[in-house]
Amino acid sequence: MINGLVLAIRQVADPAFRRVLLLSLGLTLAVMVVLGWAASYALALVPPTGLAWLDTIIAWLAGAGLVVTLLILFPPAASAVIGLFLDDIADAVERRHYPADPPGRPLSLRAALSYGLGFALLVLAVNIVALPLYVTAFVLAGTGALIYWGVNGYLFGREYFELVALRQVDAKAGRELRKANGFKLFLAGLVIAFGFSVPVVNLLVPLIATAWMVHIFKALKMKAEIVS
Repeated sequence: MINGLVLAIRQVADPAFRRVLLLSLGLTLAVMVVLGWAASYALALVPPTGLAWLDTIIAWLAGAGLVVTLLILFPPAASAVIGLFLDDIADAVERRHYPADPPGRPLSLRAALSYGLGFALLVLAVNIVALPLYVTAFVLAGTGALIYWGVNGYLFGREYFELVALRQVDAKAGRELRKANGFKLFLAGLVIAFGFSVPVVNLLVPLIATAWMVHIFKALKMKAEIVS
């Protein structure tokens, strides 16, 4: 798996990757600006209490909450956008590293949007539900980040793999291959989740994660075929 990650990182300079990176970053930032504006507008509707000290505390807490909210929103938003460019990324990886293999089946725009948005909504919903747990764990034991990485490590390992697998096999076969290699994909997901929590690096994570999953899928599928 590590070799696949290294190959994915090295290919970031590929012209096809640069184009996808610029387009996906532009769309992701646009989405984040809209979400940030909507959240700020909603906070502005909260009426003042009339107590200056209490209003100050509420404003600080609201600001901190907005930052945390945007941090939680960025991974699913970026992952949903990168789903639109899955074929471009996978094609570039396959042409460079697997030219002898049959090319993957391109996903329709409808399928890419459906799976990308479904992935984003799942990650968002799970993180909203788990947010009190993150905060409680952080306050009591300083382990909120570890729980965040664990929860999202499972989600990212599962969803990125199944999205990439759709180009090569049907959804059922992709799930079966994922379940048979759950721990390996969880470890890969942990790396992805950690990358999303590192400023600047997180801008590259969706692209690298998608390319990495192509390498992982190829390796696991080959291993499964050899065993069978």
